[in-house]
Amino acid sequence: MRKRTAVLSAFGAAVVALSVSTSAQAATWTPTEATQYANIRECYRASCAPTGVIFPEMPVWWSHYAYNSVGNKWYYVRNDNGNTGWVYCGNLTAGC
Repeated sequence: MRKRTAVLSAFGAAVVALSVSTSAQAATWTPTEATQYANIRECYRASCAPTGVIFPEMPVWWSHYAYNSVGNKWYYVRNDNGNTGWVYCGNLTAGC
């Protein structure tokens, strides 16, 4: 019984490790650049709280985008400081 438990425990650890690495690879980040100073926001509206900032010519990576209720396109981004959140499309070279 001890050997089976050890083997199952080792197998269980391998399965957990595979799950973690697979989900970490799920997001694809595409490079772009900031065109001007802008806040990174918690949601894709100008009224949402800031989570970071971008500056002109700063490298930024985006993973997906969404349109808000008035039809504005926002990108979900990550900056060099590791801040993540939403930035209006007009503030990035990725464009609207």
